[in-house]
Amino acid sequence: MYFRVFAIGAADPAVLSVIGAFDCQVKAKGQHVGRGLNPREESSDLFVDNLDATVVTRPRWHNSQPERSTPLWLIPVLGMLLCSQASAQSHQEVLVRERQVKALARVLAYDDKLPNRAGTTVVLAVLYKPGNPSSEKEATESFSQFAKLESYRILGLPFHSVKLPFTSVDALDRAIGSQGIVALYVCPGLDDEIANLKRISRKHKATTIASREEQLAAGLALGVFSLDGQLTVVVNLPASREEGARFSSDLLRLARVIQ
Repeated sequence: MYFRVFAIGAADPAVLSVIGAFDCQVKAKGQHVGRGLNPREESSDLFVDNLDATVVTRPRWHNSQPERSTPLWLIPVLGMLLCSQASAQSHQEVLVRERQVKALARVLAYDDKLPNRAGTTVVLAVLYKPGNPSSEKEATESFSQFAKLESYRILGLPFHSVKLPFTSVDALDRAIGSQGIVALYVCPGLDDEIANLKRISRKHKATTIASREEQLAAGLALGVFSLDGQLTVVVNLPASREEGARFSSDLLRLARVIQ
């Protein structure tokens, strides 16, 4: 019997929430957290959709005088405010990505067939298109978050992530077989290869994970997205089953399911 658990250290402040019910509790370091227990709402300060912009108004002079341009001393202040806002937005994006990645790892624990496919280690590859800036950026940012989870265990198995460039279908075929990859996180820039990715993933029984919602409609199996401040799991059920996954009813009851 497998216990579907995901270990989270006490030093980690992230709390996962999926559709307002799918959650885990952070416990003392070394303990395990059961899936889908004690649902509660995500703290609203973890997701900030709109950052309040600081508005600086320039002085208005008496009607008898012409309006003056922004004082030179105010220009550096405006620059600092804009940089501060950009930094806050960047930090928020990192927080959202961190929660998405942790939720994805937790969702994999709901695949009853994962231990049979994984063997001794759950290996996830972040697949990207070399030379495509958005694809490379997504790969770098996502891989950095997946790599942080390598001290955790999924269904009692060690977790390992790799960053994998897509150069050809044959190279991907060999990499999945030789590295024991059981999950593929598909970055943007590979839309023209979706048909090939589906064929290879079904051959090796590797779960495809979408980085964009439209990839699910194209036939990838799984995704976790931040919608309206909540992490939402989306499962393309026919695709996931063709890839060998069997997600439990506990997950499907909370997820948005594509039939």
